[in-house]
Amino acid sequence: GNIDLKQITGHVDISTLGGNIETNQVVGSLKCHTSGGEIQGIGIIGAVNASTVAGDIEMLLGYDSGISGYNISLETKNGDIFIQVPTGLPVNVDVEIYGNVDATDLNSDISINVQSSNFQVTGTGKILGGTIPLWLRATDGTVTIKQE
Repeated sequence: GNIDLKQITGHVDISTLGGNIETNQVVGSLKCHTSGGEIQGIGIIGAVNASTVAGDIEMLLGYDSGISGYNISLETKNGDIFIQVPTGLPVNVDVEIYGNVDATDLNSDISINVQSSNFQVTGTGKILGGTIPLWLRATDGTVTIKQE
């Protein structure tokens, strides 16, 4: 079934076999997985590990320099990724898209080096020193990175 969480502080670890996951205002860390659904996170501050086998991921990140252990990992096997990164978040971007894709399937406000070959598009780049890993993987989908 679907999972909907709001205003959580601490560590969140959730999963569902066939539903959507919606999180709003999580401060700490978020680990979530769905085997068949969308994942949406709004105002997520801290580490994020989100994956879905069949669905899109939309993550709107927040940033608090007082929180340590940031690490963002998003993966979808059949869907798109949309992530919004706050301006002050020093990310090290590592994107890979697999499937019937080309360079136009990777769109980023952050300056990244994009390479395209048969069935794979990759992109790497850093902002503000890139101390926080931002790992994005999509199969048969697109990746969009917006900077707030």
